Amino acid sequence: MDASGSRIQKQLVFVSTGAPMPVCKVSFPGASAALEKQMQAEFKPFLNLEYSGQQFAQHIENTLLPIYRRRGYLQAKFGDVSAQPDAGANKKCKGGVNVSAQVAEGAVYKLGKFEWVGNQALEMETIQDLFRMKAGVTADGAKIDKGLNAIKTAYLKQGYLDLKMTVETNFDETAGVANYHIVVEEGKPYQMGEVLIKNASGDEEKRIRGKWQMAQGAVFNVEYVKGFIKKMFDDRSGRTPRVRLQPDRAKQIANVLFTF
Repeated sequence: MDASGSRIQKQLVFVSTGAPMPVCKVSFPGASAALEKQMQAEFKPFLNLEYSGQQFAQHIENTLLPIYRRRGYLQAKFGDVSAQPDAGANKKCKGGVNVSAQVAEGAVYKLGKFEWVGNQALEMETIQDLFRMKAGVTADGAKIDKGLNAIKTAYLKQGYLDLKMTVETNFDETAGVANYHIVVEEGKPYQMGEVLIKNASGDEEKRIRGKWQMAQGAVFNVEYVKGFIKKMFDDRSGRTPRVRLQPDRAKQIANVLFTF
C-alpha cells in the first residue's frame, strides 16, 4: 500500500524512431548531489543499451521513488522522461541519447500522529505493536507501508476478508510532519467452509485433504492458506493447482477451491 500517494507522470518524450539509440548518460535535474549519484548508479546497467522510455519510467517508479520515500521525501515526484541526442562527446556511444528526468524532491517529513477510526477487532495497543514506528522519527515510507500491511495481515488472520483500510496523509508543512488518518471498515469475520477440489487425480486430492489442517467452522486464516500453498506446491514436483477463495457473505464462510 503506498500511503504517500507519490506517482510518476506517465507522459514520455521520444526523440525519434528507427535505428537503435544507446543510452549515453543519465541525469536527474533537481536532485541533491548525493541522491543523484545513487540514482545514476541504479541506472548504470542501462548505459550503452537501447533506450526505452517505458523501461526508464518503470524503473523510476519501482526503484527511484522508493529511495526517496525511505528517506522521508514522501511527496517526491519525477517529471517526464526526456531523451536528447548526444552531442558526440562520448565517442563510445555513437548515435546515442542522454536521458533525463526532472525531480521535485519536496521536503523531508517526520512522522506525526496516526488517527484510527473504525477499528474494533484490533486494540490500539496491538496496532501500535504491529506498526513499530513512533512519532518524531523520519517518515520512512517503506516502513510505513510495512506497518500498515502488518496490520492488514493481522485482520486477515482473524477472518476479516472484507477488510477495507482507507489511508489519508495530511502534510503539516510548518511542522514538517506527516499525519495519517486511517478509516477501517472491518466487516464481519469469516469461518472456514469447505475444501473443494476439481480435476484432481485420486492421489492429488488425497494429498491435499490429508495435509489440510484448518477445520471447518474455524476462524478463516488467509495466512494459513498462503503457507499451505507454498509448502505443498513450491517444489513443483507435481501439478500446481489454481487456488481461489470463495467467500459466502450470507453464511460468513469461505470455501477454498483447488482447480487442477
